[in-house]
Formats: sequence, C-alpha cells, structure tokens
Amino acid sequence: GIIVCLLAFAPLLRLLGGTPGSLMREAADFHTGFNLVLALAGTALAPLLGRLMLRVFPAGAAVEPRSVSTHLDPQALASPVFALANASRETLRLADAVKAMLEGCWRATMEQNAALARQVQLQDDGIDELHTQLKHYLSQIAPDAMNPRDQQLQFRLLNFAGQLESVADIIDKHLCDHVIKYLAQPAPLSAADQSDLAELYHKVLHRFEMAAARGVVFTNQD
Repeated sequence: GIIVCLLAFAPLLRLLGGTPGSLMREAADFHTGFNLVLALAGTALAPLLGRLMLRVFPAGAAVEPRSVSTHLDPQALASPVFALANASRETLRLADAVKAMLEGCWRATMEQNAALARQVQLQDDGIDELHTQLKHYLSQIAPDAMNPRDQQLQFRLLNFAGQLESVADIIDKHLCDHVIKYLAQPAPLSAADQSDLAELYHKVLHRFEMAAARGVVFTNQD
C-alpha cells in the first residue's frame, strides 16, 4: 500500500488538494481512506494469504516461540507516561501468550497429543524471557520522574506480569505434565467426566479472559 501511494504521489496530492477542509483534514481523510483500502484488500486476499501461510508453516510443525519484546522502546524511558503505556501493551501481549498456552494444553488433551503438550511446555521459556524483559524495563523508569499515580501503575504491572508468569509455570509443570503422564497410560473417562472437564476448562478460560480484560492493563487506576 505504501509503495503504491509513493508511485502515485503526485496524483494523490492533486486529488487531496481538491477536497474541502484544511491541510489537517486532508491528512486525516487520506489516513482513513488508506486504512479502509488496505482492510478491503486484505480481506479479499485473505484466502490466498492463508494458503501461503500454511505452506510456510505446515500444520503440526514445531515452531520455537519468539519472545522478543515488541513494545519496550528504550527511548520512551525518559517519559514515564509513554514507558508505562509501552509496558501495559507488553503485559497484554504476555497475557495473550499465556492464554495460548492454556488453549494449547486443552487441545493436547482433546486430541490426545503428547507431542503438542511438549510444544506447549517449550513456550514457557519464551514467557519467562518476556517477563524478565518487562521487569527490567519497568525498573529502568526513574522513580523521581514518576508521580504517585505512575508508581502505583508500575507496581500493578509488575504484580500482574508476575502472576501471569506463575500461571504459565502451572500450565507447564502441572497441566501439561498431567496430560503427558495420562497419555502414557490412558484411562478413558466417562461421558459425564468429560463433560465436567470441558465445563471446567471453559470456566477457567473465561475467568482468565476477564482478568486480562479488566485487570491492571485496562482498569489502570481502578
């Protein structure tokens, strides 16, 4: 999309120049139109992109999880507001990774797939690394640059991230271990027990999603 706009730069300028409003209005109109066109193009090309991704990453392939932080910009540390916003987004990313572990462990249970359970266990190393990076980033924010409200948010993010890391450890060392041991000597469950287990899983997943949506990241000062 950017390449096309650069190639058609002069015609775009003439087109925008003929629209009503100030230069800021023209920029806003262009930005909105650009996003809409890309969204429509992405939707139209989704089947093609999906097939391409399945070729690049075949189903069942063991892919090492990458935990390199994406939001922890060191340049933002000079401003606590921006640094804490970055840390909040990274904490949300951490929550998504832990949720993926929980869902993967459940799939391994339903599919009776010990290899998948071991792959889920490997993801815990990436979550540990991300948690360490997040703690280090938050500790680099100068205390004298933060007001009491910022310091409270910093503490809550550290606490929430620590709890997420603990949840990942439980999935790794307990849930996945139980799945692997069970599949080594399987004992078929009754239909009622299977139903209870599924109900428990969905309740836990729902509670986890509520914690991520209403927890430290979004409620901020509540």
